[in-house]
Amino acid sequence: MRAAFADTVTLDYTSLWGGAPSTLSAEDVVEQWSGLLPGFDTTQHLVTNHAISTTAADAAVAEADFQAAHRLGGEMWILMGRYHYDLVKRDGSWRITRLVMTWTHESGDRGLVEKAVTRASRLE
Repeated sequence: MRAAFADTVTLDYTSLWGGAPSTLSAEDVVEQWSGLLPGFDTTQHLVTNHAISTTAADAAVAEADFQAAHRLGGEMWILMGRYHYDLVKRDGSWRITRLVMTWTHESGDRGLVEKAVTRASRLE
């Protein structure tokens, strides 16, 4: 997963959680997600309807719709929305510099995220 990101990445989940976007090292993004996702029994992220346009020889933007299902025990949280990515080309490879997630719908218990973080911390 680390290879998908530039060295520094801005993550913006403010439409779902409020607050402000965060700028992190790619290693910190991987660590953050590793402290969450293993806490679920299963997850499935479907990403569709990709639209990509270059803005310069070494820059592009991409957008896609998503549906992310998270299961923990008998509970589910399903989140739907749109991703926006800013990309840069470095050493012949495209890397994400910014990811904006805009949610449009959800069902189930958003509180499963906190339960998954707690559970993942016990798995370490």
